[in-house]
Amino acid sequence: MLVRASRRRCLAHDRKIGRVVTGLQGRSVTAHEISNKITHGIYDFDIENYLYDMAPSEISKTILNKQKGFDNVLLVFMNNSEEQGQYIIQSIDQTYREVCGRSFDSYDPFASFAEKVLRGEYSFVIKETAANILRCVAWDVNRFYAQHLVEGLLDDGIEPLLEDIIRA
Repeated sequence: MLVRASRRRCLAHDRKIGRVVTGLQGRSVTAHEISNKITHGIYDFDIENYLYDMAPSEISKTILNKQKGFDNVLLVFMNNSEEQGQYIIQSIDQTYREVCGRSFDSYDPFASFAEKVLRGEYSFVIKETAANILRCVAWDVNRFYAQHLVEGLLDDGIEPLLEDIIRA
């Protein structure tokens, strides 16, 4: 009984937000299934399609809401190709300020994501955008959390041009 009621709520939620992704062989994948895959760290064709279908502001809102596993799925998606990496980081760069609004602590998940990108194996162009996001949060928004991330990156050493960007 509980499973059936829970399933009905999930289906109602999926219809309400209108999120159904067509998976392999034309099979529909609900938002609930996508969310479960992301939470459990599963990256597959359905997740890739889901990310392609997300609007830039949706990506930023999901980072802001700190959905478990979403950062990792994004990083895997970004590793697939330069084009995908640039699409994600530019989408975030274009929308994170608007999504955060005037709530200063809302910027922390974006600083954390940018730091993960800077520590990853991405092209300079992608890392440059991530460095600009981290710099903005650390020094323009004046978030101590982000400033500590900058200190950690500088202590560990990153490319000199990226160091110049993230310094105050």
